[in-house]
Amino acid sequence: MPNIIDYLAGLMLVNGFYYIWMLFLGFVVNIDWFNDILLADGTLIIYFLGGTIASYLVCKKASLKHLTVGLKFAFIGWIISLMSISSFKIEISLGLAIALLFCNFMGGIFGAYLALWSTLTRAGAQSKIDTFE
Repeated sequence: MPNIIDYLAGLMLVNGFYYIWMLFLGFVVNIDWFNDILLADGTLIIYFLGGTIASYLVCKKASLKHLTVGLKFAFIGWIISLMSISSFKIEISLGLAIALLFCNFMGGIFGAYLALWSTLTRAGAQSKIDTFE
């Protein structure tokens, strides 16, 4: 099962996605051809990808209960993300908090299932190899 170091590494990774996105937003906010819908959709995609990749890597350390690990990581990631975004002196609205919650939980679930699928396919491939030997 993942230990505290694995969870912390995953939290740093997911927040790294958010930091890089915030830096990107700081550069493109004054460009005219970027519209708000494109930036909002990009934000949701980045939040989802960050949650998925970090959850996948943390859940790869789990031998069982992948979904529990993914959901626990998503909830902790949501809390830490809200705290780190507030350090940018950005007012955290209810919409931003809900979007972060939704994307973190969907990313946590998706990452957990990807890790479980990867483990099962690796075990299936190993059993096929063992059969031929």
